[in-house]
Amino acid sequence: MEALYTEGWQVEPHYDAQSKRLEWGLRLRDESGHQAINYTSRILGRTGVMSAILVSDPENLAKDTEQFKQVLTGFNYNSGQTYAEFKNGDKLAKIGLGALVLGGAAAVASKKGLWTVIGGFIAAFWKFLLVGVAAVFGAIGKLFGRGKKEA
Repeated sequence: MEALYTEGWQVEPHYDAQSKRLEWGLRLRDESGHQAINYTSRILGRTGVMSAILVSDPENLAKDTEQFKQVLTGFNYNSGQTYAEFKNGDKLAKIGLGALVLGGAAAVASKKGLWTVIGGFIAAFWKFLLVGVAAVFGAIGKLFGRGKKEA
């Protein structure tokens, strides 16, 4: 399987107030130069979010996106669970729309706090970090001649 590279936004992230969706499109390229567009639509509900993704090529994106949006009109939350049916007292999400665009790591960081995520990383990889620090000090010691014997 070839690696994929993100080249940038094909469609900048935007909130469609009418459909209550957060939408964006990423331009991707594989190692052989073929391009694809990952068009994401996050359908907001009262207590959660659903994600729908269209994969298309740049030449057909406009037509494919139109059909994709038409199909999504058939998706409905259960009565009482739509975004428009928000009620005072409902639990508010701890992450913003930006974290929905950035995805998993950003959502975890915004929910738990950045320092908690950094602490978890350090706890998981402390041995590797310790070896790295020791290697840096060893290199500095060699550079300044520690351990050289005089004749």
